[in-house]
Amino acid sequence: MRRKRKSSGGFLRAVVHNLFFSRGRYFIIILCLVLFSWLLLLFAPGNLSWPGGFGGGKEPEGEEDETEDKLYRGYWLKDGSEMERKEVDDPHLYTYFDMVDDLRDITEQYSEITGLTQVGHSVEGVPLWCIKVGRGNKDILVVGAAHAREWITTPVLVEQARTYAGDYYQEGNELSEKEGMIKGVTMQKLLEEYKLWFIPMLNPDGVRLAQKGPSLYPERKEELLSMNKSGMGDDFTRWKANIRGVDLNRQYNVNWEETLELAHVESQREVRLEPSYQNHLGEEPYSEPESRAVAQLLKDEDRDFRLGLDYHSTGQFIFWYYGQEGEHLEVNRRMVREMSDYSGYGKMATGSFFEPNTCLVRYMINKHELPGATVEIAPFTTGIRDMRDFEEAVENNRYMVPVAVSALPSFEEIK
Repeated sequence: MRRKRKSSGGFLRAVVHNLFFSRGRYFIIILCLVLFSWLLLLFAPGNLSWPGGFGGGKEPEGEEDETEDKLYRGYWLKDGSEMERKEVDDPHLYTYFDMVDDLRDITEQYSEITGLTQVGHSVEGVPLWCIKVGRGNKDILVVGAAHAREWITTPVLVEQARTYAGDYYQEGNELSEKEGMIKGVTMQKLLEEYKLWFIPMLNPDGVRLAQKGPSLYPERKEELLSMNKSGMGDDFTRWKANIRGVDLNRQYNVNWEETLELAHVESQREVRLEPSYQNHLGEEPYSEPESRAVAQLLKDEDRDFRLGLDYHSTGQFIFWYYGQEGEHLEVNRRMVREMSDYSGYGKMATGSFFEPNTCLVRYMINKHELPGATVEIAPFTTGIRDMRDFEEAVENNRYMVPVAVSALPSFEEIK
């Protein structure tokens, strides 16, 4: 008698029955667990491919995405090469790399209210980063570390940006003035009307030189040593200029000819004709890419700048008077008075010792008719700062920017 052959369909039904309804159910459970584990590994945060990921995850694939990610991290030079991080971490210093890491953290944590943009490059091709805080169409410019040895302004500006972004999400009705409410206006309301542009480190090449010396720039070492002068040798802690020996705060096209004449006065040391560690104007206005980046930002027709602050750290004063008149003078006077009351810093109208000059604040006041001030945030020194100066400086300046903004006529419209 012939044995009846089972159909293939019956065979498959038997296999499925054994897998799901008999002893094979253990096999399918194990298979599901393996599949689930594989999916977890595949989509773990460290493997995500957006710029930076979380916790320094995997770089995105493809040349274009990789370049974008490096630019975002701030370690990618203008010529396309990667910026080598030669510095050893030092708790007494705040480096360019520390700044970039903090700016990335802030923009990732508060992505709805902040943005990171590159406004230019340094002489060495290092990206000049600007963090924007706010959604408004009235713009405020805050610049730090134009002078290399005054890099302590950088972490102060970064902390200001972090504070304001965080305050945006606070409950305004319970906040005091030093906790995010200025004259009854919450930080959230202020940032809906204004956009704050922070350039925390305008002079990254000079800062790295002042912090770590000329070994970072072997091809420029002899030139740098000749500009350092006065027996300082490899000690560059007093260095103010950019890497080409040009003072970035003397580069603006205001009173240029009058200031240049001072260089021919033998007793005058505030203006120098030759590249130096300080006070050299450069061959012409905006000869340096760093100062050019600021001037171009101020001239941008898509921006509506209402105020400019330039942060330095040689003395605890606010310099502000550059020949303003009428309402322009009164607004600036009121602004500086309130900034002084808040911080405890002295107010100083620039005297004959500083005149004439081609600094950023004078340029903003005289050429763009903006209220402006130079804010000096630490006791006088001709040497380099360290992070021991940070705590006092940041507490005196934490809300300095919104205090300044609150003196503007446009602020009255949002009260």
